[in-house]
Amino acid sequence: MPEGSWQDSWRALEQLVASGQILSIGVSNFDLSELRELWLMANVKPAVVQRNSDPLNPDTLVQQYARLTGMQYQGYSTLGSQWLMKGYPCNPVLTHPAVIKAAHEVQRSPAQVVLRWALQNGQAVIPRSAQPGRIWNNIALDFELSAAAMQSIDEMANTLA
Repeated sequence: MPEGSWQDSWRALEQLVASGQILSIGVSNFDLSELRELWLMANVKPAVVQRNSDPLNPDTLVQQYARLTGMQYQGYSTLGSQWLMKGYPCNPVLTHPAVIKAAHEVQRSPAQVVLRWALQNGQAVIPRSAQPGRIWNNIALDFELSAAAMQSIDEMANTLA
């Protein structure tokens, strides 16, 4: 069991910033109450908060708080692979009708559409893949989704348990 609290760890990170050893610090998987507590106690404000986010579970409240405070929100598992670990037989993000429709409209893959949706919502994304073709597709995001497509994908929020 590690010693100390996350608050102790944050103070140690602040000392590294003060000494010039690192430039920015952030947190991962902090919920809204932890972020608020951190924001109030921190001398060096977090630059980034990293959390699970996809169109079915967009983590809206934490994203809003990050925007309000100037933190960068960074989503992970944006493509929805975590739903497979929860027992879904196929990825409900990449197979959702709203994503498929948008993919057809822009002639891109469902994964590219979901990553573009996240970027247009102000998220930084960190997709992962071991397949070179998918890696290249994950960075080929030089297109825009229409307002209608964004709204359709936004409406996927919280529609799965």
